Amino acid sequence: MKNNRIFIQLAVAVMIIVFAGAATARAKIVKGPYIQNVRKDEITICWESDSPTTGSVTFAEVREDGSAADKRVVAVDTPGKFKEVRLTILSPGTTYRYKVEDNTGSMERGSFETAPGKFVPFRFAAYGDCRSNHIMHKKIIKQMLKYDPKLVLNTGDLVAKGTKQSDWDVFWPVVKQLVRRIPYYPTLGNHEQDSPLYFKYFSLPHGPAGERYYAFAYSNVMFIALDSNAPYMTLTKQKQWVKNVLKKTQNYDFHIVFFHHPLYSSSKRAPNLHYRQIYVPIFKKYGVDAVINGHDHFYERSVDENGIQYIVTGGGGAGLYDQVRTLPESVVKKKSYNFLIFDVDGKHMNARAFDENGKIIDEVGFTAD
Repeated sequence: MKNNRIFIQLAVAVMIIVFAGAATARAKIVKGPYIQNVRKDEITICWESDSPTTGSVTFAEVREDGSAADKRVVAVDTPGKFKEVRLTILSPGTTYRYKVEDNTGSMERGSFETAPGKFVPFRFAAYGDCRSNHIMHKKIIKQMLKYDPKLVLNTGDLVAKGTKQSDWDVFWPVVKQLVRRIPYYPTLGNHEQDSPLYFKYFSLPHGPAGERYYAFAYSNVMFIALDSNAPYMTLTKQKQWVKNVLKKTQNYDFHIVFFHHPLYSSSKRAPNLHYRQIYVPIFKKYGVDAVINGHDHFYERSVDENGIQYIVTGGGGAGLYDQVRTLPESVVKKKSYNFLIFDVDGKHMNARAFDENGKIIDEVGFTAD
């Protein structure tokens, strides 16, 4: 009888070990890897697995002849589903290959390029409101990848409901081929709903309110992301911050501001007059070149009396809106899915708007003072 009990206990122990091992073996990478917060000497890589694991990032600089330099490894020793790894002591304007790996053997590869250490020509993309039509969002991403931008801005409403995990589970596979090698900078839309999931998944530069609004430089362009969801009575801090950023970065040739709600739009919704009163004088004083917004699902470019270009690129996948208003500032408008490609070359910058089939909707040039 005693021997039978020992046998049963051993069998149960073996089954526990087998099932535990099987559960671990089933873990796989389900989101990412994706690139965040690129700088001259560091970058962040994120990914998520379907079960808690430890892991690592292996990376190496790519030499001019295409070979890889000595490999470096950063380990993730604390088990978890979501992993966020910062790679430091990198060389400016340099391409690296990387591999993320879970301890169960699940692995993904990619590459990234650090920000340049000097002013060099580069290309970036912008779009927004990709939240609803995932097939259209894929089509926009496919078109965008043809231009091989160095970074991508998203003007908000990435998903239909930011608090809903299943929406993020759809979003990441759609953008996978883009974000595994190109840094992705979003700004908060109203559909993000201040969700902890948004702040979990994105590792962005930090401003006074964390990642709600922030700024970063790339080559000779200063990018500034604002939070247009904040209540008007709380904007004093954000207003002062953007003034300080613009004042301190006048040595940059171009300044791009992006946030969700447009200041000029021909949709049926009333224009954001309060934000105009707050921000337009600041944009004028410090020479902002372009303001990029989403929220309204179409393409529109307006120019105010100060010569500042206001571009609505809300055509990333959500259902399109009619353009019912007539604005004196409006120059070009089209009810179309769309994305933007900017080419920066010294004192010149050119922006092109494309529809989902790659046809040019609009084009405008900028010259630095």
